Amino acid sequence: MLKTLTLFLLLACNCAMAQLSQLDSLLQLAEIHQQEDGTKLRLLNDIAFEYNFTEPKKGIESANRGILLAKSLNDRLGLASAYSNKGVNYAAMGDDSSALHVYRMALEIYTGEDNLPGMARIYNNMAIVLVGIADYPKALDYYQQSFSVFEKLDNKSQMAASLNNMGVVYLYLADYPKALNYYLKSLTILESLDDDRARANALSNIGIVYKNLSDNKKALEFDEKALALYTKTGNRQGIANTLGNIGVVHDNSNDPKLAVEYYRKPLAINNELGNKKRIASDLINIGVALRSLHDPVSANDYFKRALKLCESSGDKNTLAIVLNELGDLYANAPDSMLANMGVSGRTRFSRALDYFENSLAAAKETGAADRQSETWENLSGTYQKMKLYDKALEAYKQYIVFRDSIHNVENGKQVTRTEMEFEFQKKETLATAQIENERILRNS
Repeated sequence: MLKTLTLFLLLACNCAMAQLSQLDSLLQLAEIHQQEDGTKLRLLNDIAFEYNFTEPKKGIESANRGILLAKSLNDRLGLASAYSNKGVNYAAMGDDSSALHVYRMALEIYTGEDNLPGMARIYNNMAIVLVGIADYPKALDYYQQSFSVFEKLDNKSQMAASLNNMGVVYLYLADYPKALNYYLKSLTILESLDDDRARANALSNIGIVYKNLSDNKKALEFDEKALALYTKTGNRQGIANTLGNIGVVHDNSNDPKLAVEYYRKPLAINNELGNKKRIASDLINIGVALRSLHDPVSANDYFKRALKLCESSGDKNTLAIVLNELGDLYANAPDSMLANMGVSGRTRFSRALDYFENSLAAAKETGAADRQSETWENLSGTYQKMKLYDKALEAYKQYIVFRDSIHNVENGKQVTRTEMEFEFQKKETLATAQIENERILRNS
C-alpha cells in the first residue's frame, strides 16, 4: 500500500532581512518604524514571507499591507515582491489557483522591468505550484530557467533551491537516482551556506528517496536530522511534514500503531495551518495504518474525508493514491466490515473497479509510474478474486512493466555512484578551502 510522503520544495525569495533575522525581530522593527516608506515596505514583505512557515493567513495580511504601501509609493519592484509573497502564503495554504494568479501579477511586473532575478524567483515559485497540480514538464522547464539565471548571478542559495526542486519532480516521476543526484547537488551548495531551513528540506527529501528504495534505517537517519533543524528554526510546517514522513518509516517497518501516533501529530498542526493538501495526506496515512490494524471501517472514513479534500484541491497525485486505497479496501475488507459500511458482497467488486479505474486515470495524468504500478497490481488481485483470470493476467503484465521501470537493476548502481560522487565533491571542497586558508595565512 502506498503512503503519502511530503516532499519539500524550496521557495525562492528576495527577502534579505528575513535571512538574517527571525520573525519576532522583523515584527519588532516594523512596530518601531512608523514611517510609511521603502524601509517599511521591505519589512512588510519580509514578514509576509516568514509567516508562510507558521501562519500563512497572517502572511497574506502582511502582503496586502505591502501591496497597498507599494502602490502609494509607486514602487513597482516592491509591489512585485508583495504579490510574490502573497503567492507564497496562498501556496502554503494549498490554494494553488490563488497562488498562480498573484504570481502571474508579480511576473508581469518583473518582466516589464526586465528584472531577471525577480523573473527567476517567480518561475521557481510558480513551478512549485505546477508540481502540486501535476504539470511536471512545465514545472521542470521553469526550474531549469530559474537555475540558469541564478547560476549567472552566482546566487548559490537560489541555485540550491532550483536543484532541490528539480529533484522533487524526478522523485514524483519515480526516477530515484536522478532525484538523489539533484538533492545531493543542492545539499553540497547548502553546506557552504548558513541556511538551516533549506538544509532541512534537502535532508528530508533525501530521506524520502531512501524510503522509496526501502532503506528505512537510512531514511530515518535523514528524517531525524531534518526534524532537528526544523525544530531549531521553528518551522511548524516542516515539523509537521517530517513527523508524517517518520510515521511512514514506522508503517513500512510493520509498526502501524506507532505510525498512527506520528500521523496524528502533523494532522493537528496542518489543521491549525489550514493546509488542505497536507491534511489529505495525513488522513490517507492514518487510514492505511488503521487498515493494517484491522479497522477498515475507520480507515474508510479517513479515506473518504481525504477524497473530498483532493477533489476540491485538484491534487491529482494524492487523488490517485486515495482512490487506489479505497479500491483496495472494498476489494479485500471482510464481508462483515463491508456490511457495517453499507456495502453488499455483490457490489464490492464493482465499486473497487470504479475506484481503481479512476485512480489509473489520475495517475496517467501525472505520469507517476509508482502510482500506476500499485494500482495495476491491486487490479490484478481483484480480477483474480472475481475469477476473471484473463483480465488478471493482463493487469499483472501492466504492473510488471511499471514496476520494472522503477526498480530496475541500474537504479542501485546509480544511487551508489551518486553517493560516491557527493562524498568526493565534499572532500574536494574541504581540501580546496584548506589550501585557500593556508595561502591567506602565508600572505598575511
